[in-house]
Order: sequence, then C-alpha cells, then structure tokens
Amino acid sequence: MKIRLFITALFVALLTSATIAQDDNGNFPVDTVYDLDGKAVSTTDLFKNDGKPVVIDFWATWCKPCLLSIRHMHENYGEWKEATGVKLVLISIDNEDMMGRVKNMAEKKGWKFDIYVDKNQVLQEKLGFNQIPQTYIVEEDGEIFWHEEFKPGEEGKLFKQIKKAARK
Repeated sequence: MKIRLFITALFVALLTSATIAQDDNGNFPVDTVYDLDGKAVSTTDLFKNDGKPVVIDFWATWCKPCLLSIRHMHENYGEWKEATGVKLVLISIDNEDMMGRVKNMAEKKGWKFDIYVDKNQVLQEKLGFNQIPQTYIVEEDGEIFWHEEFKPGEEGKLFKQIKKAARK
C-alpha cells in the first residue's frame, strides 16, 4: 500500500512539474538573461523574430547530451531557418563564474545562434525542469507552442514542430 501511495505521489509530482513549464497563460516566463558580454536582456526580447517561431534550448557547458544536441541543431539550422525563418536561442544554465567558458565554447564551436546565460538559474526554476537539454518553441507573443527534453536523433521531430509553429 505504501508503495502505491509513493508511486501515485511521484506520478502527480511529475505531472505537476511538467505543467510548471509556463505561466498561467501558457507563456514563457518574463525575466532577465545575460548575453555573453554580461549585458542584461529581457526574455521578451528573445521572442522577437518577425512573427516566426523561436527555438529556445537550455544547456550547460558540462552537459554532453546538450553539446551533442546543439551540434545536431547547428548542422540543421541553415535548412530550418531557410524553410521556416526560425531563430535558435541557446540559454546556458552555467553560473556566473562560467560565463567566460560559455563564450569561449560558443566561439570555438562557431555557433551562429543567439546565446545567453541564466546565471542564477532563475528561468530554470520558473520553468521547473531539472534535466537538460530542454527545448521550447516560443511564439513572438511569448506563448509556448511546444516543449520537450530534446535528444540527439530527434532533429526531425523538432523540425516538424518548428514547421507547425511557422504555419500557425
């Protein structure tokens, strides 16, 4: 009986954490992130893309699955952008002490995305996730169109959702 209660409580907790991924209106949280030069930027500025979808991917420099996923997104980004006008935004959850490492890694890898740091993990907390990478498709008004823990090999699935968001 105790095991059933535990499993039920765990299931409810997982469902609850999945629904925290937006505010009461289904929107991405408004908060501050920092560009690679340390300048504060509102998350509302991240969604500006002439009405086209924005992919926001949370990652960290120490996360091997994140780096693999970013590599796959980097390889497909040109095609995705040409087909849908999508903008890709990376938000590192590395702390403030790691901002230099984030910037060096982005330069070394040649990433052409907008890259920011959630240096105090405020967005991570507001969105309620513990595992990375986490990928969101956000519309210009901040509404979350789609969210999933993105995994390498799921580029086709992500692109399918980007195309749906672009047609909306």
